Amino acid sequence: MFAVAAMALTACENLNPDPEPEPGDVPVITIISQPTAPEEGLTVGSIPDDTRLTVVASVTEGATLSYQWYTYDPELNEVFEAISGATDASYTLPTDLVAGDHYYVCEVSAPEAESKRTDPVAVRVAEEVIFGLPRLPQGALDEYVELYAEVVEAYLDIDDNYSTLLERQTLSPSSRILYDFWARAYLLINYSETVIRGGGGETEVEIKQWKARGELYRAKAYIYLTTLFGGVPVPNYDDPMASPGRSTVSEVYSNIIYNLDVSMGGLPQDEVAQSLFANLLVMVSRKDYVIARDFANILSSSGALVLSDINRDGIFNSNDRNEANLLAVQARLLGAEACLALNDLPKATQFLTGLADIPPSATADEILSTVKDIWSQWNEGMKFMNRSRRGETDSWGKYALMPIPEQEMIMGGIEQNPGW
Repeated sequence: MFAVAAMALTACENLNPDPEPEPGDVPVITIISQPTAPEEGLTVGSIPDDTRLTVVASVTEGATLSYQWYTYDPELNEVFEAISGATDASYTLPTDLVAGDHYYVCEVSAPEAESKRTDPVAVRVAEEVIFGLPRLPQGALDEYVELYAEVVEAYLDIDDNYSTLLERQTLSPSSRILYDFWARAYLLINYSETVIRGGGGETEVEIKQWKARGELYRAKAYIYLTTLFGGVPVPNYDDPMASPGRSTVSEVYSNIIYNLDVSMGGLPQDEVAQSLFANLLVMVSRKDYVIARDFANILSSSGALVLSDINRDGIFNSNDRNEANLLAVQARLLGAEACLALNDLPKATQFLTGLADIPPSATADEILSTVKDIWSQWNEGMKFMNRSRRGETDSWGKYALMPIPEQEMIMGGIEQNPGW
């Protein structure tokens, strides 16, 4: 009887599994604090070298904790990749992270303990920001050149369609055409800053050339803006959060001249004439006639003023005109204006030779009449500048300048032009 009872007891004991170990037998890891992304946003090229992710954990039984940080891509089946050397409770983020979302986890372990992984933490790195706009992506240089062409075309349209007092009276601060031009011009200016800072080209020579183009394109944008609106904001890219306010026309011109001077050192030879011409245009507009004459002479000696198949009866309107001829004609006229202001009549006559039948001994009145007659054929880009230089807009009152777009006044706190 006792034997049977013993056998039954043994059988019952065999049905029960081994008892669970007491809590104190095996170390237990607890994640106390999960790693979190930096509160301050991170930007390409400006990630602080002390930006860290940190996990806080504890373990029982006096065990020693170990750490291993991993990167992973949640879109690729959460495949983890251990980060070499990242074996501390804190992980210092690389300063050269590219733009995008970067995911990290940390595995905390201890001898004989079940390891624990932290929750994934996403670290977002934004594109470089310059004056509120994203960095121009590599490979987008064609789009940059297209933007420059769009700004030029938009300016020419305004100059052609709203050059008279009557037409200007149809405009207002809410005019869409003005805001579209303003916005595109400043988009070009901002992207130019990116290119100037090395955002264009692959080789050292290409980067240098694109930097020079950036200076030229930005200068041209400011020339157009100043022609239409007077003094305009000039952003300080070393302090992109600062509101630039409006600069005076003189200050904008100084900025333009600096841009053009810098551009001269890197432009390909076949593009140098564009910078020289822009310098000539600015100097005549500023009434710096001696320097303007110097630029006209440099253009002449460079061969940029050579004329090809000019139609004197319609210099600007002939169907077969080319860009080289257009630049040469405008530069000759501006050179003649500068020389006329300096009473250098022989040189003024020399610049007009080939554009019109003018005698070598032409008087100042004859030279001025010839210049005005040729300019009158021009219907793209110089109407405002010509009329302003000749004083024709002095009696226009508020219509001598375009109104600042109201969107810019609201968002940027920019002062409106007088009368608007």
